[in-house]
Amino acid sequence: MDLRLLIVVWFVVNGCASTGSSGNHCERVEELVLLTSPSGLNLDDQPGIDGFTAGVYAHCRHQARGMELRQGELQFELFDGIYRSIPFDLEPCKVWSFSAEQMTAQRAESLLGVRYSFVIQWEPGFVTGTDVTVRVRYEDVSTGHSVVSAPLTLAVRVKRVHGVEG
Repeated sequence: MDLRLLIVVWFVVNGCASTGSSGNHCERVEELVLLTSPSGLNLDDQPGIDGFTAGVYAHCRHQARGMELRQGELQFELFDGIYRSIPFDLEPCKVWSFSAEQMTAQRAESLLGVRYSFVIQWEPGFVTGTDVTVRVRYEDVSTGHSVVSAPLTLAVRVKRVHGVEG
């Protein structure tokens, strides 16, 4: 029984993918995983929601762990409203861009690999609806290759239910 637990712990700590030394390392990002705070946050000392926190993991098919983004640009795209999928021609309300050099300061190692952590903030009064949808896009500027994450929706306003805020 203890041996099985030890094996499970070993796989969790080390991951199931090989390291770059065995030839399975890849440079091309094939998937982005976006994790956000469950709702918008008040990030300054003024009343009202004005941002969110986000973590991004980049993956390729040969690695289970998040990989480092050594070049390119990461863009957070904000859309007004709730979208399960974002139409191709829909323009975001706001875009925050981070170069590879800027992402270095956001980089951290975890059991899941390389993670990039961000605090995204907008101007007071910018968001007027009750919900926004966020996605992240990675663009490799040297090859033109781009990947987008699945969209996530954040509540950003107090909703009224039968005339009562809550």
